Amino acid sequence: MRSLFASAVAVASLASRTVRAEDIDSNLGAAGFLFPTEREYSAAADQTAPCGSVAQVGNRTNFPLTGGFVGLVDQEEAYSVSVSISYNSNPTSLDQFETLIASTRIKDLYEGHTCVSIPNPPSNISVGDVATLQVAFEAVWDGSTTNETYYACADIVYILDADFTENDYCFNATIGGPSTTTAASSSTATSTSGSSSGSSSSGSSGSSSDSTSGSTSSSKGISKGAIAGAVVGSVLGAALLVGAGWFAYRLGKKHQRENMMRAHMNTMALGDMGKPAPTGSQASNY
Repeated sequence: MRSLFASAVAVASLASRTVRAEDIDSNLGAAGFLFPTEREYSAAADQTAPCGSVAQVGNRTNFPLTGGFVGLVDQEEAYSVSVSISYNSNPTSLDQFETLIASTRIKDLYEGHTCVSIPNPPSNISVGDVATLQVAFEAVWDGSTTNETYYACADIVYILDADFTENDYCFNATIGGPSTTTAASSSTATSTSGSSSGSSSSGSSGSSSDSTSGSTSSSKGISKGAIAGAVVGSVLGAALLVGAGWFAYRLGKKHQRENMMRAHMNTMALGDMGKPAPTGSQASNY
């Protein structure tokens, strides 16, 4: 039961991080990175390759050498989403990036938050080396009436896996398609052929709606507050259920111990008075 309580604490921690993420969402375009930290959003440059921002390389996010993942946040359903990487210290063109996750694997990125595992870097990359992650996608966004291509980048520095402490950024909480919520760093949630799949020990389904990719897609969108609310609601609901179960378990154990102690004391008192223990006495349990 100790592990169950630890799970409740972990889920509550996710909720608190998601609340802080609301400030990040307000500075995003149609979609982008929640983890690693994205370069500052530039509305005037969000369609400019390779990084969709006027900001240059700045602070780098610590990133594990193996078992890495990206947390993608979406506030307008994105299509044909790809994730790429450049090991150049300051990439300035698309040809300096290599694809990690092809757009055919993430045909739809549902509104909310999605965790996607990425391949490990090549063997010549070691602790202290730097890289830039890029997400590219199509969306009907910011007044447009057809799908257009957008970009975002996040700069990282590799650290030892044992020193990485941000695994709780890997969870799934989406709107508009099948959704799951998990704190497992190995979790993935990508969608193909218009359907989403994720790995989780427990899931909570959001409101389902049909989506079609391509230029015929309509801009429906949700507010940043709704995204944050959906994520917070899902993780807080899970935390409350786990916490209630743990509390009930502990309360039941407490009553059980008290009843057994009273029976034991009664048996001892009757023995001192020279009387036999009552039938069903629990004295034999001690």
